[in-house]
This record gives sequence, C-alpha cells and structure tokens, in this order.
Amino acid sequence: MLSVSFQGARKLRRVLKSKSHRYSLNVAQRLLNEAEQYAIDHQLSESVVMMIHGDDDESVFVDQLEFGKHLSYINNLIAVVQHTLSSDLFADYPAAEKKTFLDRLGQQLQTENKVQLATDNASTDQEVHPEEPTSEPTQLDNRSTQKQDSGEHFEKN
Repeated sequence: MLSVSFQGARKLRRVLKSKSHRYSLNVAQRLLNEAEQYAIDHQLSESVVMMIHGDDDESVFVDQLEFGKHLSYINNLIAVVQHTLSSDLFADYPAAEKKTFLDRLGQQLQTENKVQLATDNASTDQEVHPEEPTSEPTQLDNRSTQKQDSGEHFEKN
C-alpha cells in the first residue's frame, strides 16, 4: 500500500507535517490542495519534498513541489506525478513502468475514495434516521422552551 510524506514544509507546517507523518493517498491529495490554498492566502512560496512510499516503506517516488506559485496541477496527486514523469528527468524511464506506477496510484486512490465514501455514508446513516420518530428532540425543545419561559417569567417579577 502506498503512503505519502512531506519534508521541508517550514512555512506550511500548519498544513503539512514532518516526514514522520505518513498519509494515505486520499489525505495527501487533500493536503496538496490545502497547502496550496494556505500558501496563496498567506502569500507564501515554498518548496516541499513529497515522497511516495511503497509496501516495503521504501521511497518509490520523490518530487519537489512548489506551493504558492498557482501551478494548475498542484492540487491533484496524480497530475503532480504525471507532470514529473513526463519531464526530462524521467525521459529514460520505460513508458510501461511509468504507466504501471500511475495505474497503481490511480487504483489505490480510487479504492481509498470508495472506502471514504462508504465510511461517510455509514456515518450519515447513523446520524440521521428519517424513518424514526423525532419525539426525543421535541422533548428537548420543550424543556428549553420551558426554561426560557420560566426565565422570562422570573425576570418580570
């Protein structure tokens, strides 16, 4: 399973934690967006190293990202990796290896998104039950109304 860490995020420390924090791909993608927005909002510019770790905890991909420069691809993890793999740095790497890595990244991100969606839906199902009667909240509302009424009555005396 792939995970992501970030290094050198001094100015973006509120958003990106040190290299000891490992994030799922889904969370890392969200953090890319938050870090870029934070940098823009605070008029910061910072280079951060992003490392994608493989199953054996070894770095399988390393890239230096520039936040606060309004780069169109910075908010999307797959776009960041594609951008780097299409650069001159990776010109000598076989296209099949690049495609395999991007496919693996995309599949895991899709799986994590499905799990997150299922978790969110389960959480929502537990919080809201439209088929159940709502007598308990009504009772709470009545109590708070009674307290307000008695408070108003108390003030008048």
